[in-house]
Amino acid sequence: MKKISITLVATAFIVFTMLILHYRDVSEMIDVKVYSVQETGIVSSVTSNGKIEEIAKKDLFVEIPVRIHTIYVKEGEKVNKGQPLAELDFQDLELQLEQAKTNLEIEQLKFEKIVKEVYNAKVYDEKKEDYIKNVQKVWNEDETATYLDKDIAAVYQKKMQLAKLKVQELERKLQQYPKVLVSPISGIVTEINANKGSVVDSLKPIITVSDISRLQVKANIGEYYISQIKEGQKVEITGDAFEGMCYLGKVKKISPIAKQISSGQNTETIIEVIVDIIDEDTLLKPGYSAQVKIITDAKDNTLILPYEAVVQDEENNDIVYVVKNNRAYKRKVKTGAELELEIEIIKGLTKGEKVILNPPPEIKDGSKVRITTVKKGEI
Repeated sequence: MKKISITLVATAFIVFTMLILHYRDVSEMIDVKVYSVQETGIVSSVTSNGKIEEIAKKDLFVEIPVRIHTIYVKEGEKVNKGQPLAELDFQDLELQLEQAKTNLEIEQLKFEKIVKEVYNAKVYDEKKEDYIKNVQKVWNEDETATYLDKDIAAVYQKKMQLAKLKVQELERKLQQYPKVLVSPISGIVTEINANKGSVVDSLKPIITVSDISRLQVKANIGEYYISQIKEGQKVEITGDAFEGMCYLGKVKKISPIAKQISSGQNTETIIEVIVDIIDEDTLLKPGYSAQVKIITDAKDNTLILPYEAVVQDEENNDIVYVVKNNRAYKRKVKTGAELELEIEIIKGLTKGEKVILNPPPEIKDGSKVRITTVKKGEI
């Protein structure tokens, strides 16, 4: 009987000791949430806003003050290269030219009259061409002419020369533009800034013709991201005006210079990037706003982790804590592409390993942990 009592006491002691040890182990465990590492395909991209515009657009300017005789087209009308668009009315300029020619004849007669009055008319007729070119030079060679005579003749010569320049200027203007303006390209008339009978505004194009079958997007990329952009990269184009649609494009050109733009009190350095729109028969129109997503990299079978799984140690190394047999083990990792919610892991992990999310400050290499949650859909 005594022997049985001793055995019971010993058994109770052992059980009690095991419970205490178990309780201590449990109390020392740190509750953690983990992420099960899986392979997936990733796409790295840079997004920006831009505006859709025509690749080929021609503005027809007239820089002289003439009237519009006729406009042959309307906005939105399709035109072919060489098709008449508008006719100019040169009547006012032609009238000015006739008046200028008349004025030149009058000034020339005045010049001849004043010279003949103060000089021998016969000698003038013999040296007429020399007088017209440079009366001062001819008279300097003649000691019989007074200084007053020379000055008067020089004034009349200047008036005659100015009248001649006016004639030449008007003739140049009339020859500068054809009477009928034709379309330099095939396309759509997208703008008309003149009416029949109105005087043209030299600062605005009379008519704009655009080839809307070939469109592009101009977008501004911040200097922080521009090193990731390369010509030829694939681009996805979306926008509010064509909601639910996604068109394909490619990076055509990256501006060789940067510029600064202001937004409120902030200034940002940007680089202009031009994206060619590849898709045809689209709903896109020049002037639409668009969002471009430039695909900078794409990889298959890549390991990724949420940003909250990666921390830094005292030496600024990127590390994670991997859970194995209810213990956390510190692991140095090498990161790659930074995605919207995750980061690529290039080295340091394998598929299926469980990594602690938001490691608590008390976590150390070898700490006992208890998994409370495994991130859904990643097991």
